[in-house]
Amino acid sequence: MQIRMYTSPKLRRVSKPIEKITLDVKKLAKKMKRYVEKNPNCVGLAAPQVGKNIRLIAAKLELTEENGVKRTAVRILVNPRIADAGKELKTENESCLSCPGYEIAVARPDRIAVTYEKLSGAKYTLLLVGMQARILQHEIDHLDGVLILDHSSEPLE
Repeated sequence: MQIRMYTSPKLRRVSKPIEKITLDVKKLAKKMKRYVEKNPNCVGLAAPQVGKNIRLIAAKLELTEENGVKRTAVRILVNPRIADAGKELKTENESCLSCPGYEIAVARPDRIAVTYEKLSGAKYTLLLVGMQARILQHEIDHLDGVLILDHSSEPLE
């Protein structure tokens, strides 16, 4: 799977919602999930990063199960959308597979609620805090044609 670099026009396009979860969407999701699982420095991947302008994300998230056990797994999110965001911003450095060599300080809400669909079509809402919230905001930015470079106030070389 080839990762698009920040110079790719595909990374600057707003991705289209997925109207129907087809076999092609499921195959792409499986490839993206496998990529995130096999690359220890990767916590998330958005479809535009692999050349597909659709609203699909694979993200490594630590979530608390109903029994209270925390479990880290790569989740597939179809048509993710930030439904609510806290007012408190936190600034942390971020890097990106599509922007190698850059580490940019990005201010983001520390708490968010994200609505999405699973590949089954079932709808869910995630309440995320801290790094988990940051990961999904970063990946949703990709779906909207936004890169970490856009958050920099410094001129880029």
